[in-house]
Amino acid sequence: MINLFAARLEQATMVEIHPATPDLVNTWRLDWEKRLHARYEAWGYGAGDIAEAVEISAVSWREAADSALFAVMANGCAVGFVAVAAAAGEGFVHDIWIAATDRGRGYGTTALKHAENWCAGRGVKVVNAGLDGSDPAHLALFRDYSVQVQTMAKTIGACSPPTDGPLDRKPRADEFRVWLEREATDYAKSLEAEGLAPEEAWDAARLALDQELPKGMDTPGHSFHVIESAGEVIASIWIQLDRWAGRAFVFSVWVEESRRGHGYGHALMRVGERVAARHGNHLLALNVFPANEEAVQLYATLDYRVEEQIRGKAL
Repeated sequence: MINLFAARLEQATMVEIHPATPDLVNTWRLDWEKRLHARYEAWGYGAGDIAEAVEISAVSWREAADSALFAVMANGCAVGFVAVAAAAGEGFVHDIWIAATDRGRGYGTTALKHAENWCAGRGVKVVNAGLDGSDPAHLALFRDYSVQVQTMAKTIGACSPPTDGPLDRKPRADEFRVWLEREATDYAKSLEAEGLAPEEAWDAARLALDQELPKGMDTPGHSFHVIESAGEVIASIWIQLDRWAGRAFVFSVWVEESRRGHGYGHALMRVGERVAARHGNHLLALNVFPANEEAVQLYATLDYRVEEQIRGKAL
């Protein structure tokens, strides 16, 4: 009797993962786009930008050098999907979805393991995933993945000017040149850490900044502000306005090392919020590396919430 019961239990919970049929691909795609739409809407994206963001996500999977969609099957019925892609030695899990009635049975873990094995079979060394920071189940599924970078955002309203503390101003041309050189140097160092040779990293960093700021400080849609002390710039912030409709983005926050811990980072973020609000933006977002604990804590105390995390795992 015990062996018979065990056999029936195994049959009831047998899981298989197969390439999705064309009909299942279409079913998943429509549902995935609907879920992405809801996510971006919850993050405060404008209606037109939601459609663009959803399309970008769909294209990134569909047009990857190597991509696949698998159906998670339980007793012959599809209970979920896993979408994965591989390119240039890296893998990316675009989606893992399990039907609400079938969650809590380990299907998601099985699907993730299948995605990792699929990537490993293609020589992938690192697998990444973009996670909804407000979804505890999603974060728990990828708990063994380390957070590489996360996007934080805040809803902002009309911001009154400060009544005390440091005042900001636009940088002068000579100050902007110093700022640009520092930004290029810092970016080049991060590219070197990713494996580029020093000269390649420097060229790539300068090219990226030139493309982002073709007219330098006068590039439309970008705003630069500094805080000075005794005639010297000690802190700066770079903001892109209307990166998405109603949504501004902080590209860079810098405080001179000897001045850190004295509230200048807090003051800069308030500057960013006022500037964004004056231009009609109702959200301010930024990317931050979790290793930068001081920055993460600063944004948290200013009521910035985690929207998305990029997590990775070495295979």
